Amino acid sequence: MPNLLGVALISTMLWGTLYPSATLDKQASARVISKKFQKALNIKSTKEIENLFSTENDSAFLRRYQAFSTAFPNAKWEIRIIEPLSEKRYLIEVVISNKDSSKKPAKLINSKQIGEITISKGIIIQHEIISEETIVQSGEIVLPIQVNIPQTVLTGTNYDFDIIVERPLGDSMLAGGLTPVTPDEMNNNISPKISLTPLGSGGLFKSIKAPLSEGFQNFAAQIAHPEGIITITKKVSIVSDKSQLIHN
Repeated sequence: MPNLLGVALISTMLWGTLYPSATLDKQASARVISKKFQKALNIKSTKEIENLFSTENDSAFLRRYQAFSTAFPNAKWEIRIIEPLSEKRYLIEVVISNKDSSKKPAKLINSKQIGEITISKGIIIQHEIISEETIVQSGEIVLPIQVNIPQTVLTGTNYDFDIIVERPLGDSMLAGGLTPVTPDEMNNNISPKISLTPLGSGGLFKSIKAPLSEGFQNFAAQIAHPEGIITITKKVSIVSDKSQLIHN
């Protein structure tokens, strides 16, 4: 399995949850902390990152961050607070991108994560990813693709897992596959085996059944084409209440 999948899994495991207070002062404080964290990630200051994490949380994050930065040294981070959920819980969005395709072969990443973080006394003490989508492309040509996969779904429902290749490839053949990712593979950054089979024109189209209980489903997919490889990791949140649905 190419390194791309391991890198995508590192991106999935990097980040999680904020818990500032619901007062205006604490909301402002949480925004300051999120911007400090964004700056530290972009300037690659491990000291500033350490200062924003509790001791028991910083080592794991730093290890993953350093591995990710080695693979994507020009990646840019954007972090914003979406809304407060309770006195100490905030919904946040983390976007990671690397748009420099001048080098060949190109290696690009585009990752969007929705999560929560817990903040206490000005440091991040807890984090959890609610939904995540990471796209990594490597090769001589970067293909425009469209990913149609929901962030959250209701328990027991069927949903589409579609990766659409928007640029026609003529007579070239696509091969692709999709596999669930286990918690052990996620936690230990183990690349799962994906069996690639010939695809019809247009991309990868699958139907997924959500489990009957709340939780998460994690998937890894790959599409191989004559000029490169597209790797996608996706974390889908399974909820039982329609009010918990996050629309793309």
